[in-house]
Amino acid sequence: MSILFLIILFTLGCATSRASAMAIPESDFPPETGAVQPILWEAPVLESGITIIDGRVRNIQGSLELEWIVDASMKAELQTYDSSGSAELPMHEVRIWPVSLADGTALLAKEFYPLLNSRQPVSVKVVGIVQSENLFAPLGLVEIPLGSMSHHEMARITFGRQYESQGTKVMEGVIAHQGGTRRLLWQKALNGSFQVVSVEKGMEIPLIPMLDKKSATAFIFEKRSVELQGIGIDYLWYVGKTVLDDFLEGFRRL
Repeated sequence: MSILFLIILFTLGCATSRASAMAIPESDFPPETGAVQPILWEAPVLESGITIIDGRVRNIQGSLELEWIVDASMKAELQTYDSSGSAELPMHEVRIWPVSLADGTALLAKEFYPLLNSRQPVSVKVVGIVQSENLFAPLGLVEIPLGSMSHHEMARITFGRQYESQGTKVMEGVIAHQGGTRRLLWQKALNGSFQVVSVEKGMEIPLIPMLDKKSATAFIFEKRSVELQGIGIDYLWYVGKTVLDDFLEGFRRL
């Protein structure tokens, strides 16, 4: 797919977008997410072989700047800009992960990096909710990433053995929910960073949590990639939720 074709699809997608504000559907996620809001997209701009599509959407903080970045290999990434809560720090790029849900909406999950010595992994925080069709319209996509269910029972974690592999400390565990069980590994790398992965058919699949202190809940997402109509997209698939303190216990044991 060429960059010119992408720009044509953007024009058609924006013309047919039907996104509008509405009440948030019932789901696991905190009500502070806000109402479903339309994204106002600008025309694509081509810079050094990279297509940039800017947009803006209202959220509970006021408004959120969005930006689709499509590189020459047609890999698309959604991002925003942040100053880490301080007006004295320069604005920098922060990744936004889309989370398509089964009802046609999509959560905007913003990456957050932990404080030093917090014994926590990189996490996400939901900063808005939009219509999936509206979110992916600038990319000209008829198909969108598969939507996951937005409601799960609270899952239980059972910890197993602790060991070390090639310098990485590992805590084994199993998370059990209504859909079955998953084997999880809480890991501490040599550089001191923490992450949790799911093990399926001998492969480690990266997970990223949303750590909601107010509800004392950890919402767990799986990182996925898909190619749709020649465009590569990374997104998050909702796995389930568990007690926040139980989830963090895996890192405290390392």
